[in-house]
Amino acid sequence: MRRPWLTLAVVVMASVQVAMTLSVVFVVFVDLDDYFPNASSAQLSWAINAFTIVLASTVVLGSAIADRYGRKRVAIVGALIFALGSVIAGTAPGIAVLIFGRCVQALGAAAFGPASLALVLDAFPFERRGIAMGVFTMGGAFAAGSGPALGGIIVDNLGWRWAFLAVVPVGVLAAAVGSVVWVESEETKTERLPDPVGSLLILSGVGLLVLSLVQSKDWGWVDGRTALSAIAGLVFLGTLLRRSASHPRPTIDLTLFRHRTFRAGSISFGVFATSFFAMTFSAVLYLTEVWNYDLDKAGLLAAPFFLATGVAGPVAGRLVDRVGPRPLVIAGTLLWAATITVLALVIDEQRNVGLWLALLITAGIGSGFYWGAAPTLSVEGLDGPRFAAAGGINQTLQNIGSSFAIAIAITLLGDDPTRNDFSPVFVVVVLAAVVTTMVVATADGRPALARLEEDAHGLPN
Repeated sequence: MRRPWLTLAVVVMASVQVAMTLSVVFVVFVDLDDYFPNASSAQLSWAINAFTIVLASTVVLGSAIADRYGRKRVAIVGALIFALGSVIAGTAPGIAVLIFGRCVQALGAAAFGPASLALVLDAFPFERRGIAMGVFTMGGAFAAGSGPALGGIIVDNLGWRWAFLAVVPVGVLAAAVGSVVWVESEETKTERLPDPVGSLLILSGVGLLVLSLVQSKDWGWVDGRTALSAIAGLVFLGTLLRRSASHPRPTIDLTLFRHRTFRAGSISFGVFATSFFAMTFSAVLYLTEVWNYDLDKAGLLAAPFFLATGVAGPVAGRLVDRVGPRPLVIAGTLLWAATITVLALVIDEQRNVGLWLALLITAGIGSGFYWGAAPTLSVEGLDGPRFAAAGGINQTLQNIGSSFAIAIAITLLGDDPTRNDFSPVFVVVVLAAVVTTMVVATADGRPALARLEEDAHGLPN
């Protein structure tokens, strides 16, 4: 088991640059508002959403490229591309170049993410994948947890550029070590890559829907441009589904959704990501705008949430092999929803740091149980060659949910938000968590090992 754990360790190292950037950008958003005073909140939102939208539209293509040309090779290239994008973003002279750098980061993450997950799943035997995914989640969560704290300190003392530049050495080092430690997968020799038109349809559809949300404050909800953007976005996504159903190499493999556990798990990724990232983004803004904390203190007060997620993830991963992922996911989402409900009811303009930390840590435990168990739920019953494709779809839906989460939060919050402006965001967070619970309840609740034993004896699955 030495090489599987080394494989996992280096994958986690490379994932640090992605996870840290995902969380630090929420702190950077506040500083960007001061650095680019003439830019609207809708324009600044693309510094966040450009990453998630491009990632959502290319991650399935990235997973197919990994299967075709080798997961180790693609993971190394992806980590280096992400580092390049971080350099571009960190040295950007204007908002347009910053957004371009974020797009380059997304392309790197689209290559690295599915390939690295497949490397871990291939390295571990079936009965150890639960704990492996838990440790994988822990590494990402600890990196994300340090993002706001370190980001706040970096931004306050060195400026927002260094929040991007600081992660570059981590990715380069991980790529160098991974070239030695990771074991290359066998090439599947597929004749063609997935339909590239499908990627463009995702990019156009999600981008237009996000545009209709973030511009609604300036255009108005009844403005023709808002309605046209939303309708066009839905048409593009509808075309994507229709094309994926008939194309020989679809961008979204709809046949995977015939598996009940995959269907429930993958859909839950998108819905829970909406809840999770809307809350994460809003928490930093609440600390800076309502409680008037500096960025470094706001980052420190947000960090325990991510750290609690990182601690709970491996616990959930260890329990998955015993009780199955479904009860852990349901318990996590219910705890998350209940805690955010209490937070919305009791937190006001008066600072109460002890209560804030207690509730955020509890919420982090709930989200940790979700993120620690949901990846296992979504791949149960699938064979190894489909891991990368499944992971790609999961990340697509997760990033679509993240894009909508940021767009919804920015739309609901004013340019100078008060405590009352956060109430609608909290409602969205709780409702999305409840929907996640309902979706996961449709999955097969038997532990994975029990299903394997039944299949081995010819019992019905």
